[in-house]
Amino acid sequence: MSTDDEDMSNALMSDMADALRSAGLGSMVSEEAPEEANETTSEEAHSEAAPEPVAPESTEELSVEEQVQSLIDEGEYKSRSNSPQEALVAFNKAIALDPSSDMAWFNRGVLLEAQQDARGARQAFQICLDLNPDHAPATANLAILLDRIGDDAGAAAMARRGLEFFPGHPSLTDVLNRTKHAPVEEVPVEEQNVIFAPNDGPQTEFLAAGERECLYGGAAGGGKSYAMLVDPLRYMTHSQFSGLLLRKTTEELRELIWKSQELYPKVYPGIKWSERKMQWTAPSGARLWLSYLDRDEDVLRYQGLSFSWIGMDELTQWHTPFAWNYLRSRLRSTAADLP
Repeated sequence: MSTDDEDMSNALMSDMADALRSAGLGSMVSEEAPEEANETTSEEAHSEAAPEPVAPESTEELSVEEQVQSLIDEGEYKSRSNSPQEALVAFNKAIALDPSSDMAWFNRGVLLEAQQDARGARQAFQICLDLNPDHAPATANLAILLDRIGDDAGAAAMARRGLEFFPGHPSLTDVLNRTKHAPVEEVPVEEQNVIFAPNDGPQTEFLAAGERECLYGGAAGGGKSYAMLVDPLRYMTHSQFSGLLLRKTTEELRELIWKSQELYPKVYPGIKWSERKMQWTAPSGARLWLSYLDRDEDVLRYQGLSFSWIGMDELTQWHTPFAWNYLRSRLRSTAADLP
């Protein structure tokens, strides 16, 4: 891979910050946004006329998610109306409100590519795919863009991925035929951005275990709590995953939350923490609750719920097996590809 490719693989938050600064979002003033418009997800904006969406009376009545969608709708309308600069302003405002909006980044990429801003478009498409790896239009657009700027190895990889979404797509097929023999430069292991690597011994054995129930003991400082935080991450790309990680008290739970806030955004850019729900929500829709069980009767909070994964950190702090046995009945999933 070229130096540009390595630059594009930098941490997502750094990319977002650069993109936001380049867009001049720091000086933006929010405006009222329209409510409805047709969605554009193809490589080219449609030219046919469409009625302009009507702006709501007040954006204060809208949630952040609704405001973001309204701005995306406005941007797509402006793009169809041949007003690319106004469209770009709308998409930039959407990103300022919610930097994890994959559609806002995608639409920004489409506009920048049309304006021959290859670097900005590439950055926007890559951030979109970091947030949502299954975003098919972004994959296809990035493949074609990389082919145009001469990144054969990157174009071939994206074209192969794009053809999984769009089998037989002529443009992607042409890109792959031109670039499929490009040499791929392997990055030495010591230069890779490894976010987490398990310690040799019990931590590795625990994370590799395939049993339905697994106990991990040892002295303090052996990495048990960190392993409990890492283990559910393997399932966070699955939209139906629902996990529960428990500590005995809220004070002990807070330490886990701090560690997760340091780790999880590095692993899944765009993942969101809700303090009110005590819940992580991944871009895929997967959810992981971090909660506590101070008393045996606290398990009734989970009556009627189902979880794909349950972890109890420092299990020996519970004086009876009641919580353990009860929560085992909550460990069930309807998805065949989840444990």
